[in-house]
Amino acid sequence: MISVLFFVAALGPVCAESYAQRRKRREWYASNFSSIDELRASLDMDELRRIRAKKGEWLAVLAVRARYRLLPKDVARQLVREL
Repeated sequence: MISVLFFVAALGPVCAESYAQRRKRREWYASNFSSIDELRASLDMDELRRIRAKKGEWLAVLAVRARYRLLPKDVARQLVREL
């Protein structure tokens, strides 16, 4: 029983921090871009297509996130997949 309580006590702060980071990213995205089209207009889409074609989808997602550090991963992935 004590080991279960210890596990819950150790896992609780980790989950809370993860949730806070996701919420921070979502709020940043919502405050800076009204839609994915506005985000798309701010990026060099030809360069992202080249990266995706030569190095793969994941590195193109990383390139988008390098430009906008707080951009949620799922939004960056959606943007790259829609190229």
